[in-house]
Amino acid sequence: GGRRFDRPRPAAPAPATEAAAPAAPPPPRKPPKPRPVVNLTDEKKSGKAALNTFAELSAFFKTRDPEPPKPAEPAPEPKPDDKPAE
Repeated sequence: GGRRFDRPRPAAPAPATEAAAPAAPPPPRKPPKPRPVVNLTDEKKSGKAALNTFAELSAFFKTRDPEPPKPAEPAPEPKPDDKPAE
């Protein structure tokens, strides 16, 4: 069987008329509160202790000195074959 509901269905909203005033835009949102900066211990900065949150991970990467890019190694020159050309 089907379910029986004791409550009647809600009435449909009345159709909007053109004479009704347009709704006012909502007020602007307040900016969110800034999140506190995570202070890392020396063990966490050196990598001896685990980073427990993404905030700690983000703080870890912000405190690290950026490593200079390594120069690309030149490709090895092909050695000539000892076989004579035919």
